[in-house]
Amino acid sequence: MDLSRAASAGEALRRLGEALSFPDWYGANFDALFDCLTDPESLPGTGHLLFVDGAATLRLGDPKAFATLLDVLQAAAGERRAAGTPMWILLDTRAPGINLLPEK
Repeated sequence: MDLSRAASAGEALRRLGEALSFPDWYGANFDALFDCLTDPESLPGTGHLLFVDGAATLRLGDPKAFATLLDVLQAAAGERRAAGTPMWILLDTRAPGINLLPEK
């Protein structure tokens, strides 16, 4: 998912919804993002790997929205894991509280 041109929460949420083909009821807000990420009908499958490219644009343009996005993504991944359909989310930028992948 490309967020390289998403310097605001609204633009990031819109792009995420488009990239993941969320249903028409997706309201492009953080609550709706969580709902779609955790709804097996909106995001079917036995597991998911999401790669968020260009996340630094949001981190620099709207740090509060970036922090909220991280909270929502972490909560959704936890919910999916608890439901038996794991979700891994990779970011291409550093984020507070998120460990880097090992280099080896």
